[in-house]
Amino acid sequence: MVLSVIFPVFAASEPVVLAPVEEEEEYNVHTRIKFYADQYKVSAYELTETIRCETAGTFDPNIQSQWRYNYSDPKRGIVIGTQERSYGLGMYHLPDHPDMTEAMAKDPEYALNRMAREFSEGKKSKWYCWQKLFR
Repeated sequence: MVLSVIFPVFAASEPVVLAPVEEEEEYNVHTRIKFYADQYKVSAYELTETIRCETAGTFDPNIQSQWRYNYSDPKRGIVIGTQERSYGLGMYHLPDHPDMTEAMAKDPEYALNRMAREFSEGKKSKWYCWQKLFR
């Protein structure tokens, strides 16, 4: 998005549009992964590769797991045959995180911050992909 400055030169003249003064940077998930890895002093490499695996290489913050439940747990809203309710960069499984909404899981800033924090708390092994890649 380009931001421009508009102001009237004289009261009787038309507004003048000046050249762009600032451009919004495109969101870069890899830059943000490094930011949160640095904040929590965790491996940016492990975080990146876990996310790459969890999102099937897409790094899509809106992704939903393609797995289907092979069991039912009505108390947790799980119905056999339905699509797993795991979302976002952290592939957070909502039935296991009642404090999280789908929108929160899909928010890349929320997901990256939480994932990096959980890595720093020694909870890396809750991600299947981390186990597969680094254990």
